[in-house]
Amino acid sequence: MFPKLTWRFFGWVFALLLGSQWLAAQNPVYKPGEYPAPRYPQIKASYTVDDLMPIARETVRRPVMSAFLKAGYAIQPGQRALIVVPGDFEPLVLDAIIRAIHEAGGEADVVKTHVTPRPGGDGSIEVRSIMGPREPQTKGFTRDTIIRLAENNGYDILIYGAGGPHAPISIPWQYIFWDRIDKFIATAGFPDEIQQAIDLATWEMVLKARRFRVQDPEGTDISWTVKPSYWEEAKETYQFNIVHEGHVSGIPMGMAGSSFMESDAAGVIGGTLNHTGPFPNIRVSIANASASGIEGGGKYGQLWREALDKWKDIQWPESPGPGINKLWEVAIGTQVKGLRPKDAMERAGGNVWERSRTGLIHWGIGARTPFVYQKQIPEEFKKFQEQHHAPGGHVHIHTYFNTMDIETIDGQQTKLIDKGRLTVLDDPQVRQVAAKYGDPDELLREIWIPAIPGINVPGDYRRDYSNDPTAYIRKNIAENYPY
Repeated sequence: MFPKLTWRFFGWVFALLLGSQWLAAQNPVYKPGEYPAPRYPQIKASYTVDDLMPIARETVRRPVMSAFLKAGYAIQPGQRALIVVPGDFEPLVLDAIIRAIHEAGGEADVVKTHVTPRPGGDGSIEVRSIMGPREPQTKGFTRDTIIRLAENNGYDILIYGAGGPHAPISIPWQYIFWDRIDKFIATAGFPDEIQQAIDLATWEMVLKARRFRVQDPEGTDISWTVKPSYWEEAKETYQFNIVHEGHVSGIPMGMAGSSFMESDAAGVIGGTLNHTGPFPNIRVSIANASASGIEGGGKYGQLWREALDKWKDIQWPESPGPGINKLWEVAIGTQVKGLRPKDAMERAGGNVWERSRTGLIHWGIGARTPFVYQKQIPEEFKKFQEQHHAPGGHVHIHTYFNTMDIETIDGQQTKLIDKGRLTVLDDPQVRQVAAKYGDPDELLREIWIPAIPGINVPGDYRRDYSNDPTAYIRKNIAENYPY
């Protein structure tokens, strides 16, 4: 057996070699038909509340969900709901949900929180989550205030937030994602039985894997190993049967700290978008599941490098080496009707929702989420926070035309994603479920596929897109979104 230091050395060499290959070869050349052509959501120019009511009624009667990107309110006669949304939430969607609650015999109180104006289309905003501890909220309600309000005033359900794990609460807490009408129209009414079939088929494929490799034409080429026990540890942490529906990660989020420290992920992750917007192409070298170097990325890359340097000597609990630089999330979207909203470039965080689309991966690099630490090592994590006042966040890169190859435990080779398409959408069992609701070809057809010059549309990737993706995406939305 080679000593651990030797394996770390080879990991670093592998990452450097992949980075060199990227620099030498990575300006993708468009070949017609090689990747799926662009597709844009076909949403009407205007809607009324009556138009939205069928979707709202389905959401209100759907059972409560234990999932990150799904929600059901299960309103019964006489129940009271507390709805908390930002002040710029789409009024028409909110009105439809309130009316559906009333139709079900329930009542709804609404709190609109303060919205701090922030520029849209700026991926560098995301770095704030790893620069330092978040400033205390001074306007509107804090999360703790909202929980107390819901628990202490006779409410039967809290409807609030748009993702991630939430704090313990004595009543059901469900999310409300659809702050824009196109998101609500496209995804809220999608049959849940189909969504469950997609999530389960994806999860079952992931459970069989011991080795993953992901490649994407924007520059990603990375591999890692997973042991079967990691998945059981993740399920125990989150108390979910699938970790997580709508958000299945190829690196088990919530596995034990000792397992996380074993991660051998090595390679390069490249892309041009995160949750808050675009940036010039960035290339992050990964060795032993740690970011070992960042090239490009414009302002995002510059600030990210500064954040990594700021925390490079701090050892997070149960983490493989110091620094807020750990690859811990490889989240695969499973919502076939996920889309890029029309106003994605006008609002900070406008690109969050698109990460849900089937076959899209968002890579999370930084620290494990505080929720995992609080579940696994609460006292140690509390002491760590008191000592270092360190952030608990992570930042992202989105990749859109992934090919994810899997080597199963018994040595078989298969694909979970093929050039951006989640392969379980063609699974006969998934199609059989979809056929209950209509044409499976249409129901399992992605509503949105982005256009990227040099990949799935003609053009030079660097000149026409990756040097200034913000300008390209703004123009593309203006020309192709009919609503």
